[in-house]
Amino acid sequence: MMGRNEMLYIAYGPELNQEFMRRLCPAARYVCKSELKDYRLRFRGDFRKAQANAERVRGYAMPVIIWRITPLDESFLDTLHGYPFFSKKRYETVEVFGRKARAMIYVMNRREQLGHPNTEYYTTMLDGYLAAGFDLNLLQKASAEVLDG
Repeated sequence: MMGRNEMLYIAYGPELNQEFMRRLCPAARYVCKSELKDYRLRFRGDFRKAQANAERVRGYAMPVIIWRITPLDESFLDTLHGYPFFSKKRYETVEVFGRKARAMIYVMNRREQLGHPNTEYYTTMLDGYLAAGFDLNLLQKASAEVLDG
């Protein structure tokens, strides 16, 4: 059960990693893993400092983790995602324990060039993918995409 000021948050970047998320947002609570339909993971930004971005692409499904966050957690996440200058917030419908729920997600404001994340960023995400049992091919494909253009 959620508190009055809590909300659901859709994580797809380093916040997939539960250890990372606990350090960033100690009050956040893991809810479940899910997928966001019609979204695709892409890495955008400077060539070796790219960050994960959720991009609407019909027919794709992006693995995500749903967190229950407090307003203080949201302020930490705002800073991490450069809100409102670098990213914006959207509210999307996602499945949580077989039911549809509305949750917040950050997406980049501008369409940056495709790039590679740095090793620490990628490893944090990789650990999150492994712990959740997500398909590693999706993460590897997003990271390699810059080579394909």
